[in-house]
Amino acid sequence: MIHWWQQTFARLQHEPGSPPPGIFLQGLATALAKGYGWVARGRRWLYDTGWRQARRLPGRVISIGNLTVGGTGKTPLVAYLARRFQDQGRRVAILSRGYGSQARGVLVVSDGQQRYCQPIRCGDEPYWLAGQLPGIPVLTGTDRYTAGLLAAERFHPDLMLLDDGFQHC
Repeated sequence: MIHWWQQTFARLQHEPGSPPPGIFLQGLATALAKGYGWVARGRRWLYDTGWRQARRLPGRVISIGNLTVGGTGKTPLVAYLARRFQDQGRRVAILSRGYGSQARGVLVVSDGQQRYCQPIRCGDEPYWLAGQLPGIPVLTGTDRYTAGLLAAERFHPDLMLLDDGFQHC
């Protein structure tokens, strides 16, 4: 199945007299970047003026992530760090957005002993983490602050790892 944007791009490449596709793509990328910049500045302004306030979880939090989409090794790094901190005697919990999951609200994927859901419900990465990390609770929720509060209440970690922690939407 060919998407509309693929058809448009192909037409731009092959129609005589049409501008080079790079000009179209550059204009589109510039417009998207400016829009993203306005949103980011607006969000920052909300925090700077006090309309929104940062919230703190009990204990230490390490956020693992970047501004890139998937496939860059964030989740395996979370697993590695969780094992290392656990080996040092830390009580670790993992918080994830659960990308692709069907769950709403906060979901306990694993209490560190047993998994409580299937990947379709909790997301494949949290499910994988729960299977790889015995003794480490894994929770999902788009609101990771609420997930962190539940983790603190139920599992008493002294360290929480946020998988893909720089994604806000």
